[in-house]
Amino acid sequence: MTNNRNVNILLAVVLSIILWAYVINEANPMTTKTFKDVSLTYLNTEIMEENGYAILSSEFETVDVTVRGQRSFLNTLTIDDITVAADMIDVAKGVNEVELNVITPNNITLDSISMRTLTLEIENLVTAEFDSEIVFKNLTNEQEEPIIIEQAKSTFEVSGAETLVNTVSNLHIEVDANDIDDEMRTLKVMAFPVSENGTIVRNLTVKEQETTVTVVNCKTKTVKLNVNVINNEDGIYERTYQASKTITIKGYDEYLDETDSIGTEPIDISNMTESKVLEMEPVLSENLYVSDISEGLKLSVTVEKYLNKNFKLSQDNIVVKNLESGLTYDVADVEFNAEVRATDNVLSSLNEGSFELLVDASELNEGTYYMELVPKVDSDVFNINLNPSKIKVEIE
Repeated sequence: MTNNRNVNILLAVVLSIILWAYVINEANPMTTKTFKDVSLTYLNTEIMEENGYAILSSEFETVDVTVRGQRSFLNTLTIDDITVAADMIDVAKGVNEVELNVITPNNITLDSISMRTLTLEIENLVTAEFDSEIVFKNLTNEQEEPIIIEQAKSTFEVSGAETLVNTVSNLHIEVDANDIDDEMRTLKVMAFPVSENGTIVRNLTVKEQETTVTVVNCKTKTVKLNVNVINNEDGIYERTYQASKTITIKGYDEYLDETDSIGTEPIDISNMTESKVLEMEPVLSENLYVSDISEGLKLSVTVEKYLNKNFKLSQDNIVVKNLESGLTYDVADVEFNAEVRATDNVLSSLNEGSFELLVDASELNEGTYYMELVPKVDSDVFNINLNPSKIKVEIE
């Protein structure tokens, strides 16, 4: 009797195990799941940096991973539960091959990975300091523009592979205009190293990358720009200049309303001997700022050396003005030499017919007069020396 009972218990246990195995295999079977573009995680980078090295380039940054496990576990598994690690503890300068190690949760095993090893180029670690520039995104209203009231940090320390650090121009701090209104706000922002064309330079470390800026949205206004140029003629060079006639400023309405023009700090071009483009510095009141579209206003200065050239003129160039009605005049047949001082371009455009020798006959009656001749030419010349400078005029 007792033996039969023991046999029955044993059979029940065996049947339970068989049933459990069936349920596991049929209702919750072993299967696989693939995760695309799993990002690599670099381990022991602090030791690599202590050794004076940094990553210059990596063969790839993501891999595809297939894992195996029971369906119930895989159904809740996400890409964040998978770690693909590359250990940097033994890397050296130059090209390195590092084995990739896949770390999975309990009850999950690796089935396959698209790449087993990673090729890296390692370079000397360097550190440099760079200025930053605030860049606004999502600006929509052309008559409104943010003002930076305070920037907690303007320079940043950047570390990484020497080649990458050398490509950095400055750091961009991106501020979303949607986070700004007409009340001052202090925003948390991040600084990113960029190249000259504004592209983010990857694989670099920015010390204290997170910072704050205090900003407020203000109106803009375009006003007259009075450029303060000192240009003392020396008779050796002609100095001409071009600059914007307007400037766009920003600030609160009450300060914009009372401003119709902005001047600049004095710019002395008197001693310049070659053409240059100069920075202009607007003079603003405490509550006004230069709009982004008027940042970096330039004064373009053209310098040309004066040259001399002689022209032979005759009585055909003489013009008598303001002669009273009913009177006539006659002038002596004299040859004149006009020595003109001007730039090469101006001199090349002149000929004898370009000149008038003016005689003012105002209030003159009949008689003979020795009159002063005033040379005139429509082009921009420094001076004209006329010889002889007087002419005998007979009025009848």
